[in-house]
Amino acid sequence: MIEVLVNADDFGLTKAVNYGILDSHKYGIVNSATIMMNAIATEHAIEIAKKTPSLKVGIHLVLTWGKPLLSDVPSLVDESGFFKKQGMVYGSCWYFLERIGEGVVSTNRKILGIWSISDSFRQPSSCTRDHSISACYKKAV
Repeated sequence: MIEVLVNADDFGLTKAVNYGILDSHKYGIVNSATIMMNAIATEHAIEIAKKTPSLKVGIHLVLTWGKPLLSDVPSLVDESGFFKKQGMVYGSCWYFLERIGEGVVSTNRKILGIWSISDSFRQPSSCTRDHSISACYKKAV
């Protein structure tokens, strides 16, 4: 039997997004979601995830939105401490994995008790041309 994974991206972005994902899971076809650990409604998403064990939850590795979870990543942030825009970080995914990746995965594992990088809807041939880190992660392990 084939199982289809229908993933909702940006879990944690806002409470409205979180409720939309929850409703899409309960009453629709969504069976997984990926949490943005640096978003404004992350804690709310975590509460929903803990109360909804049927929703598979992974991590949405964020490189180009908001602020990083770690502060010592000067090559990835602008002068205000926010991630640089997507076009400015192409080619830096190996640095990301070395400097941030383990911290983000550790946070995900600690808070949710899971270890999953499921934001892999893109299949780039090279991590330097795509901001999806899952492809780079697969190369690293």
